[in-house]
Amino acid sequence: MRRPEDVGGELQRQMNKVRSQVRHYTEEHGLEPPTSLARQAGRVLEIDDEMTSGFTALATRVRSWWRLAVSGPTERDALRLAQQILDLYKPKVAIEHPEAQYAMAREFIPGEPLANAAYLRRGSVVWAAAAVPQATAEVGDRRGILLGETCTATRRPVAWDPWMAQEVRDASGLTAMVAGLGGGKSFLGGGIVYKTLRSGAHWTLLDPSGPLAEICNLPELRPYARPINLLNAQPGILNPYRVVAEPELEHFVDEDDPERSWRRERALAAATRRRLVLDVLTGLLPYEVARLPQTRIVLLRAVRAVGGRPDAHPGMVFEALRRDASEHHEHAVVVADFLDEIRERMSLLIPEANADPYSERREDRLTVLTMAGLTLPKDGVGREHWTDAEALGVEMLNLAAWLTQRSIYERPKNERKGVWIDEAFFLSEVPTGRVLMNRFARDSRKWNVRVLLSSQIPADFLRIQGFVSLLDSVFIGRLDDEHAQADALRLLKVPVGAGYEQVVAALGRRPGPARNNTERDRSPRQFIFGDGAGGVEKIRIDFSGPHLAHLRDSLDTTPASDDSEPRELKSAENGVNSDVAAPALTASDDYPEDLDTFDEFELETVGIGNDGTGERSAGNPGERGGDDVR
Repeated sequence: MRRPEDVGGELQRQMNKVRSQVRHYTEEHGLEPPTSLARQAGRVLEIDDEMTSGFTALATRVRSWWRLAVSGPTERDALRLAQQILDLYKPKVAIEHPEAQYAMAREFIPGEPLANAAYLRRGSVVWAAAAVPQATAEVGDRRGILLGETCTATRRPVAWDPWMAQEVRDASGLTAMVAGLGGGKSFLGGGIVYKTLRSGAHWTLLDPSGPLAEICNLPELRPYARPINLLNAQPGILNPYRVVAEPELEHFVDEDDPERSWRRERALAAATRRRLVLDVLTGLLPYEVARLPQTRIVLLRAVRAVGGRPDAHPGMVFEALRRDASEHHEHAVVVADFLDEIRERMSLLIPEANADPYSERREDRLTVLTMAGLTLPKDGVGREHWTDAEALGVEMLNLAAWLTQRSIYERPKNERKGVWIDEAFFLSEVPTGRVLMNRFARDSRKWNVRVLLSSQIPADFLRIQGFVSLLDSVFIGRLDDEHAQADALRLLKVPVGAGYEQVVAALGRRPGPARNNTERDRSPRQFIFGDGAGGVEKIRIDFSGPHLAHLRDSLDTTPASDDSEPRELKSAENGVNSDVAAPALTASDDYPEDLDTFDEFELETVGIGNDGTGERSAGNPGERGGDDVR
């Protein structure tokens, strides 16, 4: 390797040689100089431009000796193959027979010195890298769980320890996983959770759609796992005052002044509860009412009156609004009326009398929070166009995210813990999302927590100011949109506009005719992995092996994924697509005798149902035929 500054003098000498030869032709002999001299001069200027502008690392120059070994079962076969290489690359390749052939043959043994310094080649590091396909960046931690392998010609295993950043590098524990639909986010995250659970970690998952709850049904995890559907849970489980954990004095015994640190954290927790309640209630109000200045004033006054104690609930804020005696009393009553209108839909936020869902403390190793059926706004729709159900959905999802971080503070600091929030786009939609991110980044190292945040759009994370600087590691899957690809490179801290966008677009894509294959692609998904320690490389996630077959089945979120042989549709004689007209119904046939007969007739017209044996295919009346239709 040669640094750019070491090559400057050599380039100048080469340029002087070219100029001298040009003068020799033109001035001394009056001849046109050969085109090769002009090409050499142009190449020298190109190299000088590459070294003085652009990316410094790519301007590195190399001195190299290239050897090509050709083998064959006999001497004649080896010579024949060597001649084919000569014909393929002529006239740039020539066969030479130098002395000390044995010493040159030993050069192919790793660690052996050069036989001689002849046949030296000079070039750029990019040119050399293209000729060494087995080279790959070092990525991963060389300890921890096995994620898969690199996607280079020479495959290397990739291991990752989710807690090495906190325990060794004193870095944050934030990890972003970004990929489009079917990109493998659930498969990757589920594999990480499964393998680290079996090595002793504790995890809390928030999966709004619900498929990840299948992990809890695995035989080895079932005794230690607990799935919770928050939409059917006990009233008050999403109480904003309770999702923020109350600090315990025993967690601060290693501080210089434990009691003072404990009181400071309690004050911070109370302030966080007040801010969270204020943001949630503001988000539940109609947009036209929430944007009024007096709305913020009366809500802030009511929240302050209730305080930030953990035994409060939003119903107390409603009562405080009605007791408002300021100049905005009438508006406070109007706000309380709006909130009372949706009180029934807020049952998860307001506990029943003498019923605290947090009174029972469990020691589950895995807790999966689901919210299947929750209504969320479409991406790109402004807050002013959200329906009441969508606004409530976003706020409930925000509270569920805060509920996941509660598990951090209920366990000892040094214990390995993990939190995974799927579809984390809402963190950029609500003000307290930024507060939650700050808490995760600040406390992930102190409390030894790995936080996985997954989304389909990288811009969801970039909208959170300072998010990139808080990240430790990144997994980027396939993205088709050009803007999304550029945003993904920003998360990886990789130069944008240098051609890496095509790498993101091609991750795991089938080449050539295979793209039109009608069979489902079950190949392992590919990601670009930034390990947080400077390593960035394309890897293939691989949880193969018969011992993980049940895990792969539980993480399969593709609908109709069961392997079943498709049945051949029978030709429909006199059917709707037949050239022969169907016989017309008579007056007595206006209504079939029963629904079964009608269903049978309807299925037969499309070639499904009666198979000629007199028996109808399995299925309930009114259904579309199940596997037959599929």
